[in-house]
Amino acid sequence: MLTSVKNDKYILKNKIGEGAFSEVFKAKKDPTRELVAAKRLTRYFVNIEEVEDYTELKVLRKLTSHDNVATIIDYIFQDNCLILLFELMDFSLYDFIKDRKKKLSETRCKNYLFQLGQGLMYLHTNEIFHRDLKPENCLLRINPELLKSNPTQAEIIQIADLGSATFTQYPFPRSPYISTRWYRSPEIILAPGYYGPKMDIWALGCVFYEMLTFHPLFPGINDSDQLEKIHRILGKPSKYMLTRFKKMNYECDFEDKRPVDLYKILPMLSTNGIEILKRTLAYHPDNRITAKKLLEHVYFDDLRNRFEKKLSLKGMLCTKSDTTSTAKSKKLKSSFSNVSSISGFDIVQQQLSKYELERNWNNPKGSFKKSFIKNFESSIVGSD
Repeated sequence: MLTSVKNDKYILKNKIGEGAFSEVFKAKKDPTRELVAAKRLTRYFVNIEEVEDYTELKVLRKLTSHDNVATIIDYIFQDNCLILLFELMDFSLYDFIKDRKKKLSETRCKNYLFQLGQGLMYLHTNEIFHRDLKPENCLLRINPELLKSNPTQAEIIQIADLGSATFTQYPFPRSPYISTRWYRSPEIILAPGYYGPKMDIWALGCVFYEMLTFHPLFPGINDSDQLEKIHRILGKPSKYMLTRFKKMNYECDFEDKRPVDLYKILPMLSTNGIEILKRTLAYHPDNRITAKKLLEHVYFDDLRNRFEKKLSLKGMLCTKSDTTSTAKSKKLKSSFSNVSSISGFDIVQQQLSKYELERNWNNPKGSFKKSFIKNFESSIVGSD
């Protein structure tokens, strides 16, 4: 197995992990020695025209730069292999919380939520939606030196892995089997192919709950069980609500259930925090809050001034000239030797098997990552 592959610009180092659709290495850029993440797609590309038409690359090339969305640095195509190069982050939100014993404070979770909301607003403003938001696809970079003195400035969280992302102008019906089940909104199940950017907002609410509790909110084992778990919390939808779903293709003999008071399952969460969760988890997408309205909510009053410039729609919109110049800057003509034999993994694309209750974390570097996070946590004990 290859452990290092070199070309005139990058040296591939240790494998970070692996997933179903892509592979990732830590890579070092010459001569600056800057560390980056090199994501190799497992898909076979016939020619450069097929690469140029690949949706993930088109999405990445449209976006310019935002702190809360993974930005492509370069890409390489050779021997029918495509490698995407990104900023190297510390670890995923899932890796950060999965073995942690001490709960995160609401203040810290709110900061993460606000930044993820900014990332979604940036995507949605540019007519892109993610379609697979989950803790595994949220990457963290933390500056321990700032964490005690200025915690909101010390932590950056990014929405990563745009492999499932698409453009809002693409026609209906869209791909019916999308999103990881636990974060799948009702419309994806009830009306396959007829969904939009509001599915990302639903997933964001699920991620917020998971930050607070370290447990998934709706861990269904199949689509019917997924709806059952949703109804157990939100209550059975009315007949009128169900008729509002376009092209509904689902047998709707649901058991009567009353909604649960979210205060009972999250007694530590503030009133405004509960309100945000309710608005993100509205059953019908038309009733769900937008990313823009989310960021304007009183819940984030203490954070909004820090991000005032980034929150302007004008500042978030990628212009045609932006995307043209960015696209040109993304092309890298150098190549990896023996690139077709590179193996590795995508830290944020691990999929649930169809009938699993628990995540399948096949991470060969898991013990290293667990040790790294444990050491990091011990260095900032008492800061949260």
